Formats: sequence, structure tokens, C-alpha cells
Amino acid sequence: MKTLALDISTTTTGYAILNERGALLKSGQFHMKDRGLSDTRYAHAITEKVVKLIKTQNIGNLSIEDVYYGKNIKNVKTWCRVHGAVANYWYKLTEKEPIYMMASSARSRNGLHSQCKKIEVQLAMSHEFGLVDPKIYYSYCGKLGKLLQQKENKSMSKNKFDYQMNKISKAFEDETGISEHIADAILLGKSTCK
Repeated sequence: MKTLALDISTTTTGYAILNERGALLKSGQFHMKDRGLSDTRYAHAITEKVVKLIKTQNIGNLSIEDVYYGKNIKNVKTWCRVHGAVANYWYKLTEKEPIYMMASSARSRNGLHSQCKKIEVQLAMSHEFGLVDPKIYYSYCGKLGKLLQQKENKSMSKNKFDYQMNKISKAFEDETGISEHIADAILLGKSTCK
């Protein structure tokens, strides 16, 4: 039975499809370029893309990264509406509840720190599933190691550290195509298959 795992955000939704043994079959993401869509139209657009995956990939389980309450209540409202639309469609189709899991729980279940940075998830999932050339992987591990050392030595402010971590994450995505959204969806799917 295949599992579809979704990392839904306000602009990009990552997805991963895994088999019952946890092998990655397919991953990707879709972007919503029209940032002027109402929440209802946005939820409808995301649901249509998810429905296509469900129908064409013979999905038996749906796992959705649970809503994270950040500081932007507008994003939380959008996420809740999209999650609801996708879950409603799934239930109508299968009469099964989707599996909701917080990103921090998925990370902990897979040996990562619950509050680790995006690049750490990208590296872990791309390495585990053989998604990138080992030279690229080790190059980014080196960059990450240098930043972590600077943080430990307190030679860099928290804001600069966070900025540099995001910069490395984006560079890794640009070079490999493995975004934070794809990596989170793979991690969520792997956690669901455990």
C-alpha cells in the first residue's frame, strides 16, 4: 500500500510517495504562483493537485504534516483551510482519516533533533535515499559543520547563523532540486511507514 506524504505551505507543497516498506517511489513539489488567490481558491488548487496524485499513484494512506503555529496567524488560517480541504476529499474517497504528524515528531522518530534546521533534513533524506551525488552531500555537510562550529564557538550571532543556514538550504535546493518541502515530505512519509 502506497503512502502519500504532504508538506503543505502557503506557496509550495512538497510530496513524497513511499511503498509499505518505506522505499521512496516518487517525490516533488508544486508551487502556487498566484499569491492573490483567496484561501478557498488556494485550497481548491492544492486539492486538485493532490487528487491527481492520489488517483494516478493508487494511494492507500495519506499523511499530512500537521499545522505549526508560528507568528503569522494569516498563514495558520490558510494552512488549516487547505489541510481541511485535502482531508475532506481524502475521507470522501476512502472513508479513512489522514495521518497528521508534526514535523518535530517526524524528525525525532528518525534520529534528528526535533528543532533541527531545514538543511539538516535535506541532507539526511537525500543521503538516506541516495538522491544526490555523494560529493555534493559531503560538500554541504562540510559547510554545515563549519557553521555549527561557529555557533558553538559563539563567533556568530543567532540571526546571522539562521540566515546562513537558510542560505545553505536554498543553495542545496538550487543545486540538487531537493527543497525543504520535498525533504520534509520524505521524512514524514518515512515516519508514517515505520
